[in-house]
Amino acid sequence: MLRRIREALTSQGVAGLSQVQAIAGLGGVGKTQTALEYACRYYWNAEPAEAYRAVFWIRVDTPQAIQSGFQVIAEILALPEAQAKEPEVITQAVKTWLAGHGGWLLVLDNADDPSFVGSYLPKQGQGHVLITSRVSDLQSLGIVKPLPLDALDPDEALAFLLKRTERHNTTPDENTAATDLCVELGHLPLALEQAAAYIVTTDARFQDYLASYRHRRLELLNQSAPMLGEYRDPVATTWNINFEAVETKSPAAADLLRVSAFLHPDSIPYNLIVSGAELLGEPMQQALAEVEVDPLAFVALLEPLKRYSLVRSEVEQTYSIHRLVQAVVRASLKQDETKLWAKRVVQLVTNAYPNADDFNNWPECERLLLHAQAAAADIRQYRFEFEKAGLLLIRLGFYFKQRGQYAETEPCYEKGLEIYKKALGEAHPDVATSLNNLASLYKSQGRYSEAEPLYQEALALMKQLLGKAHPDVATSLNNLAALYESQGRYSEAEPLYLEALALRKQLLGEAHPDVATSLNNLAALYNSQGRYSEAEPLYQEALALRKQLLGEAHPSVATSLNNLAELYRSQGRYSEAEPLYQEALALRKQLLGEAHPDVATSLNNLAGLYRSQGRYSEAEPLYQEALALMKQLLGEAHPDVATSLNNLAALYNSQGRYSEAEPLYQEALALRKQLLGEAHPSVATSLNNLAELYRSQGRYSEAEPLYQEALALMKQLLGETHPDVAGSLWNLGALRYNQGRLEEAKSLLLEALPIYEAKLGPTHPNTQNLQGWVAGVQTALDAAD
Repeated sequence: MLRRIREALTSQGVAGLSQVQAIAGLGGVGKTQTALEYACRYYWNAEPAEAYRAVFWIRVDTPQAIQSGFQVIAEILALPEAQAKEPEVITQAVKTWLAGHGGWLLVLDNADDPSFVGSYLPKQGQGHVLITSRVSDLQSLGIVKPLPLDALDPDEALAFLLKRTERHNTTPDENTAATDLCVELGHLPLALEQAAAYIVTTDARFQDYLASYRHRRLELLNQSAPMLGEYRDPVATTWNINFEAVETKSPAAADLLRVSAFLHPDSIPYNLIVSGAELLGEPMQQALAEVEVDPLAFVALLEPLKRYSLVRSEVEQTYSIHRLVQAVVRASLKQDETKLWAKRVVQLVTNAYPNADDFNNWPECERLLLHAQAAAADIRQYRFEFEKAGLLLIRLGFYFKQRGQYAETEPCYEKGLEIYKKALGEAHPDVATSLNNLASLYKSQGRYSEAEPLYQEALALMKQLLGKAHPDVATSLNNLAALYESQGRYSEAEPLYLEALALRKQLLGEAHPDVATSLNNLAALYNSQGRYSEAEPLYQEALALRKQLLGEAHPSVATSLNNLAELYRSQGRYSEAEPLYQEALALRKQLLGEAHPDVATSLNNLAGLYRSQGRYSEAEPLYQEALALMKQLLGEAHPDVATSLNNLAALYNSQGRYSEAEPLYQEALALRKQLLGEAHPSVATSLNNLAELYRSQGRYSEAEPLYQEALALMKQLLGETHPDVAGSLWNLGALRYNQGRLEEAKSLLLEALPIYEAKLGPTHPNTQNLQGWVAGVQTALDAAD
């Protein structure tokens, strides 16, 4: 910063910067201390050619202070005019002296009202004028762009606090508390100095000061103590003066400051405030009433806050506020005012936060995410129980779920449901929908036993409130059926899918998109069971219906094309599957853009087809593209990224590229454990895949515990009779066969076979392949005898 000041004061050719420059920033950010450091460096420690021969320092808070300062300078310089009674005579004499001499620095400190400072600036001379001000607009003083001074960076702030308190050998806990305290104080030098002075005086621990600060912020921020340099005012006093000035000049701007105090401090979008102005009180509503025809109305509203550096404009029509300013504003409000503004902001953010069921809304969800989380924190802190508070939590939870952030989803869904029950009553359709949401989360996490009663409760509530014949009842039936399908409870899922289909046809007519969805769901169930001849006409009917109702170019049509291709692939009808996969991929790119999760899914599916055909060189770039796209769109930590890692590893395994497959399988396993928990079917699948890799390499002792863990997990989560359990039994039986433990192999295969026969039927390829394995093991046993 000192170098930047020097360069600005000595640069040539830029209007206003050759002799006069300013440091501008929030009160307490260290402007005075920075100016003092600059003066000392270039008076005492600079090379002779660069050093100032004289430094003059004047506080310019008021006209009286600046006049007094010029009189002192006149006396130091022994000017004859020093004894004059007229301040103008003294001022002119000093300016004349400055104009005739060089090598001086004049510091005008605290020039927060530039209106009376300009007349005191020397127009000529070979010296420099350095101004400190909270005001960022100093064009009236000939300063086009002041040098902004921000808070310290985190490492500097921590180093300052530890040095100031002489706590050099801290324990890890103390260091963490000191770091947290720096964050709470926004890395602001004045606040850190104030806290350090209190800590030194009372010999308090960082942990204790932090706890007290969180409990009584304003009281501690108002504590007056010896400050850095000559600064005596506590931080809260410093800003409250500015708050009062803003309130006097513009009540609407003061209200904007209050709103900003309840949002996240960074990247507050202009349009968030503008779009909800009617929620924020009469002054702001009036100030922004003409914003549609006067786009600069919000900029004008922001100006009084920017003037005192209470907020700062950022790129793309956003602004930021220092977190400590937020703390002082909030702490200055009475209890009922605090709850009023917190509630207004919750309503504001709720109205702006979109539904994440449409991927196109994700960028806006992400842009407002931190503000939604700030509002969610206030919902909990102030125990809000109004409907929109519940809605915000549910929308926020839904976005987290779409992003695969299940740990963040759960508290949002649970609290949202709790609020809905209190605001709307236990018996309300939105309560039923919230039960469905929470159940869906549990299903995604493999927590089937927790999901089932919620789905059942939601279904019962829908029937009670809406009657048995209602589209939302059909949706609830569908959700419960999908849960049963995930658990391999096909005989329980089928009648529910059929009931949902019949209900939709009855209520919505034969030609409705929801009917196509039900047809698709039922077909997927039949496909899982190997009932291909029953699945195919349903998939085809769903596809035809979607084309008829939605047009040839629609994302749901792409989904149907993909599903039909999956069926053909399951049957080994690769030549029929490929053009459908390609058409689905092309359609998704056309409709959704190249960068969309559904495009990544289509790439994965087409790659899977090529792998099934042994077309490895064609599959690999598609798998890699899908993985890169998933990471770009969903982040490194998402269940679908784990699936993509698994798919690429499976390709390498098929090619015998074991050293490349192993780290990918391990990464997928670790990611699934992290995101889904240790007990999830996908974790069992990853364990099984890694075990298969080890078996392929003859690393039987490493494969065995993984197979056993996968089998135990499958049984625990899915029940003893799930097809995936049969698959795990088969895998372990194959390992036993490789180990020459033929009797154990036969026993495991015979345990698996009836599950396939019952769940998939005798004609399913898995059933028939397993029968072949049983016969092969029996042949080996007979030969051994």
